[in-house]
Amino acid sequence: MKDTQTIIKTDSFRHSFSSVGKFINNPSAWLCHYGLGLRSPSSPAMVRGNISEFGAYYKLKKASQIKSDKLCSKLLEWKFKRNK
Repeated sequence: MKDTQTIIKTDSFRHSFSSVGKFINNPSAWLCHYGLGLRSPSSPAMVRGNISEFGAYYKLKKASQIKSDKLCSKLLEWKFKRNK
């Protein structure tokens, strides 16, 4: 019997609240995004959320030993300008 190809690669698929919401609201958009890997441009809210999450992660995990917040601020400003 011939192997069937799967559309969703289960080793890289991460179940999330947004993926369920996307499937409920628009199953074809869900398939394009998760099955075919087609991405839409990020909205300003998505960019702000990603940068905020990056900043919190960086501050908690990477820069917790650094006394000055200048490095963290400069890194976040650079990341914001890059994603504008």
